Amino acid sequence: MKDDHYIALVGKVVRVVETLRDEPDGLSLQDLASRTGYVKSSIHRMLQSLRIHGYIEQDVTGGKYRLGMRLLVLASGFVSRVELAKVGRSCFEITGSSH
Repeated sequence: MKDDHYIALVGKVVRVVETLRDEPDGLSLQDLASRTGYVKSSIHRMLQSLRIHGYIEQDVTGGKYRLGMRLLVLASGFVSRVELAKVGRSCFEITGSSH
């Protein structure tokens, strides 16, 4: 069933961010394109927009992209309103892992 309120671009941006989440050392534009299946020019525009807002950082020497500090600020708003034990339990349920 198709959701009439779904915005495909938002889904693509989330996928790029989640792909970077799994790579603390960052990924190149080419690696992101390979892992997501998206065109490099589209990913580049997404990354530049996220970088301007602080959600993505780009390594100046290697050019790799990684999650930015602004995501931590965003997450802290969630953590501050939810019991830490509940967050840990939810993470365990999502990942199926205790670490």
